[in-house]
Amino acid sequence: GLVQKQQGHFSDAAKSLRQAMELEPTDAATAISLSHVLLQLRDPSGAELILRNTLEKGGDKALLLAELGAQQLQAGENQEALKTLVEARKHNRDDPQVLGNLGMAYAMTGSLPSAIGIFEELIKAAPEMADAHAQLGAMQAQNGQPAAAVQSLRKAVDIAPDNIGSHMNLAYALLQ
Repeated sequence: GLVQKQQGHFSDAAKSLRQAMELEPTDAATAISLSHVLLQLRDPSGAELILRNTLEKGGDKALLLAELGAQQLQAGENQEALKTLVEARKHNRDDPQVLGNLGMAYAMTGSLPSAIGIFEELIKAAPEMADAHAQLGAMQAQNGQPAAAVQSLRKAVDIAPDNIGSHMNLAYALLQ
């Protein structure tokens, strides 16, 4: 039925993107698109291989490493994601996506102080990013910093008042 039809469309897209990669083997945008399609086709190793091959051929390191790290983090490969995202950051220090994912990788590997530091840097780079304030506040609460957590979560609520999660985390922080 519908699932088979979607799989067919993704397979067709993968074929077209592979052909494009043959013409432009260093094109980061095409490699990233192909990796997303391969993830939809439940081929995470193929997605990683495309990104790594494009890196080896001289593709845009900032984009490709950021994407590879994000995919590793999403797959629960936290140690690998941390290594990749540290390298990605060398190529684009203030990229909000890289900083956010790097902060999460530090948190997922048990380094809460490093995660807090990265989210503080992210907020300097993108001060109106409500999710960054919310993540920082949640991590500060976990790290035994309730006053700082309240301040960060209030900022998250100010920026995005419709975010219920931030309201709940703020209420929890106020109870500590």
